[in-house]
Amino acid sequence: MKTGPALTSQPPELGGAVAVRADVVHDDAMLARIACAVGLHPVASFRYDVDPTGTRASVRLEVTGTPWHVVRVQHRLRRLVGVLDVREADGGSESDG
Repeated sequence: MKTGPALTSQPPELGGAVAVRADVVHDDAMLARIACAVGLHPVASFRYDVDPTGTRASVRLEVTGTPWHVVRVQHRLRRLVGVLDVREADGGSESDG
C-alpha cells in the first residue's frame, strides 16, 4: 500500500503566521459566521474588536500553514454577509491598524 508524505501542522518552509484583517458590520451572528468559515483552516490567533458605536468590528486572524491557507481564509471571509474589507495586515504586529 502506498502512503503519501506525513502531514504536519506547519510546513518547515514557513517562518510563522500571516496576519489577516477584516472590517465587518457587527451583529449578533458575525462572530459565529467567521468561526464557521475559517474553522477548518490553521488559525493561530483570533481577535474581534467592536468599535465604540457597536456597529462595526475589526477582525484579526493569524493564519499558519501554506500560502494557500492564507488565500483561502481571505476568500472565505470575503464571501460572508457583512464583511466590508479583507486584507493582509501590514507588518504582522498586534498593534497594526
